[in-house]
Amino acid sequence: MGWNNINAIIDSSDKITISESDNVIWSSELLIKLKDYLSWHLLSKNESLPWSLELLIAFRDKWDFKALSSNRAIRWTHEIVKEFRLEVSANLLSSNINVDWNQLPSGFFYKGRLTLTGERGSWDWNEISNNAGINEEFIQTHHREHHSHIVFADGREGSNWDFCKKMNSLNIRYPKPSLSSNPGLIWTD
Repeated sequence: MGWNNINAIIDSSDKITISESDNVIWSSELLIKLKDYLSWHLLSKNESLPWSLELLIAFRDKWDFKALSSNRAIRWTHEIVKEFRLEVSANLLSSNINVDWNQLPSGFFYKGRLTLTGERGSWDWNEISNNAGINEEFIQTHHREHHSHIVFADGREGSNWDFCKKMNSLNIRYPKPSLSSNPGLIWTD
């Protein structure tokens, strides 16, 4: 009995295991057929689904957006974040390395909030600063509005002093540990 046999899935008493499985060949068609038999909370965490904007929209009323916000298999593009800005958790997206940080306009960070209206969840700037998905371009783009939030270098050994001087000229306050411990930023002597 394979996990791709729909009757076997429907007859299975272990819906939780199926929803977590990376052995199922997931598709929109399969999800439509099984929508009443699955744990959508666990599916929202499952990194083996064929994640796309279309899939997210098709089952919008089923997803657990808190779990989705932590799912690193989803490429969180500007388009996806904008579409689901009222549902996703900015706090959890803050640590998600698969957010296209450089695509997000400044409006998404207005007053530390995810949405343009400021109704859903605060960004965690410590998590963003530690996020391996951000880069120098992101810092330079958002420093003016959020310089008091961006957590920067503490001068530990291996810091890129040219980069530090540039950030200092942008009035980013330090010493703070998060950017300097971010594995996504290249630190050289």
